[in-house]
Amino acid sequence: ASAHEYRHLNVNLMQKVKPQTNALLDEMENLLLKLVQAISDGQLSPEEGADVASSVAHLRALEKQLSWEFYESRRTITLNDSTKMYEDVRVAQVLQWSISRIAGEIAEVAEGVCKFSTDTNALPPSPESGGMCAIFEGLHDKDHLLYAWRGISSFFLCFLIGYHGFGYKDDDQERYLISPWSSAIAATAPLLMSMYSGSALVNDLNRIQGLMLGNVLARLLGGFVDSCDWADLLFHSLTTFLWTFGGLFVYFHSRTFSTVGVLAAAFGASTLLGVSCGHPDAIGKRSTFDGLMMNCVAFMITMLMDSFFHSNRASDLAYRKLDACYNEIYQSYKSLLDPQEKKVIFRSAQARKLLFEAKQMNEEAALEPRFWRIRWHYDLFLSVCNEMENVVITLATLESAIAENGRSGDEKFPTFVQLAEGSTSNNTYCMFGDEKSVILLLKFAGVRKLLKVFVHETVQQFAGFSDEDSTHQFFQEQQRVEEEFMRDTVPKFFGLDDDQPELCMSHDEMAHLSVVFAGLKRTTALLRSVQHMILASHWEA
Repeated sequence: ASAHEYRHLNVNLMQKVKPQTNALLDEMENLLLKLVQAISDGQLSPEEGADVASSVAHLRALEKQLSWEFYESRRTITLNDSTKMYEDVRVAQVLQWSISRIAGEIAEVAEGVCKFSTDTNALPPSPESGGMCAIFEGLHDKDHLLYAWRGISSFFLCFLIGYHGFGYKDDDQERYLISPWSSAIAATAPLLMSMYSGSALVNDLNRIQGLMLGNVLARLLGGFVDSCDWADLLFHSLTTFLWTFGGLFVYFHSRTFSTVGVLAAAFGASTLLGVSCGHPDAIGKRSTFDGLMMNCVAFMITMLMDSFFHSNRASDLAYRKLDACYNEIYQSYKSLLDPQEKKVIFRSAQARKLLFEAKQMNEEAALEPRFWRIRWHYDLFLSVCNEMENVVITLATLESAIAENGRSGDEKFPTFVQLAEGSTSNNTYCMFGDEKSVILLLKFAGVRKLLKVFVHETVQQFAGFSDEDSTHQFFQEQQRVEEEFMRDTVPKFFGLDDDQPELCMSHDEMAHLSVVFAGLKRTTALLRSVQHMILASHWEA
């Protein structure tokens, strides 16, 4: 169908069922309001429970009415043609299926509230915590072990230098650059710790700025207090408050200078509060120099420890997290499209978690020194992550739609399994099957090769830009597979004379499949977008 006819069929179908749709939406809103009002006092009375149960029954009846009306209107508008049902009214079917699924969730919540209000023993058990053992979770993680070792070694080395001092004592005088029993070095070291050594150099430069500001500039401000008069003390208190407020404001509102702000606030406040009113040496040049020297020693020690016991670079971790997320998504689609797999295991939550960690590592990688390596593709990585986030959302929808009851571990709904088994062929490419023949899975494999551009660190051309699998579009192959599917498989299941309407639209097989195939098409478009973004980066200056 043409674009105009496609839009006209969807609009016409939605107009036919508009009264039933509006009635269902109104009842959904009414039921939610009743639930909120009924449990506002923490419990559900028998009268309120009966009212909620009545609304649930009415909601189910409206769902059935909508399903019957949609069924008849669809047959009329599409002339009971299976191809038109599959392709030309997909938007209307996806929308109605989504509304029905939400209505079912609301009804399920209402029934659960009624059930649990009368029988508290029916409540599901609360999730068990790890207890004392949870303290040791992640103990063997490499990054955590290295971070702990860097922190411990830095602190104790600073403590030993401060305890013994640095210099010597002869018969006439002491020549100590660092006096014995100095605690300032060890006190500064914990503030200089960095989880990822990749961006440690940039962070250390920010830290040294904060230390200098907190020790020098704050001490100059403290020098204005030259007496113990109440006016001077009031001015000194106000200065301390404004200094701390300014440093913390920078810490909470600037990603770039947050380290400078918090250290300037911490050391500046301690410096200002350490000023003694009426002291002839209020500025304390010698103590200022000693403080700066102690801070610089702590800075050098922590930087050396970061270099000796470094973990993986943030850029490498960013790529690994993104690749792990991509693999989770790929494995889920592989399972969904394999006719031999009968159950649906949700992987979208784990993929979302890995993607979030990849974005965090991208921020760290943008700060790490690259030395001889080419610059980190921060903007490209962020754009790819944003597109992959849309893929994860689409995957979550598909997993919920293909699972018979919308839960992880459920069987695939029967019609989808029958379609998958019926459309599997011996052709080179097909819509369902294994990773060697399904176009979507081949697309996943090709785009995954392009992700290695983020670990390509030389000026030589990235090999993925000339790889045939990575640049293949599968336009013609995809078109042939869809035409074959609509011609040979769809008519066996839809547009039949003995079709009967379902009790609700979320159980309507054609609408159900419209959600699935719309999701698969959306995934293909998103993968193509990722592919084009990475290939386009080849032409960046």
